[in-house]
Amino acid sequence: MGGPRIDPIKVRKIVLEQTGCFTYQDIARLAKISTASAHKIQADMFAAGDIILDHKQGKSKLYAISGSVQTPNPITGEIEESKENAFISSLSPAERFKYVGALVGMVAQGISPSIMVTGLSGIGKTHLVKKHLKENLLIEDDDYITVNGKCTPLGLYRILYEHQHQRIVFDDCDSIFKDLDSLNILKAALDSYAVRKVDWRSSKLPDDLESSFEFEGQIIFISNLTADRIDEAVKSRTIVIDLQMSRKEICEHLWNILDDVEPHLERSVKEIVLTSVEKTINTFEQFNIRTFMKACKIYQGAQLGGHDWEEMLKVVI
Repeated sequence: MGGPRIDPIKVRKIVLEQTGCFTYQDIARLAKISTASAHKIQADMFAAGDIILDHKQGKSKLYAISGSVQTPNPITGEIEESKENAFISSLSPAERFKYVGALVGMVAQGISPSIMVTGLSGIGKTHLVKKHLKENLLIEDDDYITVNGKCTPLGLYRILYEHQHQRIVFDDCDSIFKDLDSLNILKAALDSYAVRKVDWRSSKLPDDLESSFEFEGQIIFISNLTADRIDEAVKSRTIVIDLQMSRKEICEHLWNILDDVEPHLERSVKEIVLTSVEKTINTFEQFNIRTFMKACKIYQGAQLGGHDWEEMLKVVI
């Protein structure tokens, strides 16, 4: 006979209710499931950006990104809530996104050889980067190229070789951070020396590629990985800005960009939807800008069909 049925929604709810650091074993105990099952569910949550990992005194610590830490005020003794999760910046979402624009401008103008923008999926990182490249009068496929998806070490070497004097945007191309050969190639291309020499020492090199070249271009990395999952040697060679945000901060960001999201809808409609969604942010399995866009579509469909759109929204995970 198998064990008790596991309810992932219940387990996720338990995780998001945590107000301090926790381990997989803690969640397994609270949810009364095996550690392996707890690990699998939390791995999915980690990939979605609902959990972040911190390292303190050599030990791994997990935090729910939508959680808060309750601490007593040293003067009044009253309990106060403050976010102390790893990688949650003291800057507001508006300030963080503003500085991303400034850093993109530094690459566009050749001041910085590279930057890395990390954080949750679905919060507009790619749109933001390309918007600021355009504002700096750069044209895609002319002044810069975009590389998406899986990239092998040889594929990375070829891209850097063929565009050694251009700007390259690696967007959601996280395989390059997981392969040792790719990491070594990146470290050479991002080096802080005046000459950034990249070598390929292998008999397998195609005839149309040279075994060595100087990379003089610029690179922008856009990744859904949290900053702690990027190789330290690569991070030390570039400027990293982590846009990891709590669900509450995503809502704040949405209010800031409301006119730009679903522009065909009247702002008053979007305000109704966002106000409602904001009250139930922890009921969603994943929450980002795309979640809000789905809610807007459900609102429109419900209005046409005469349904209760907020009830319909409850089936969205």
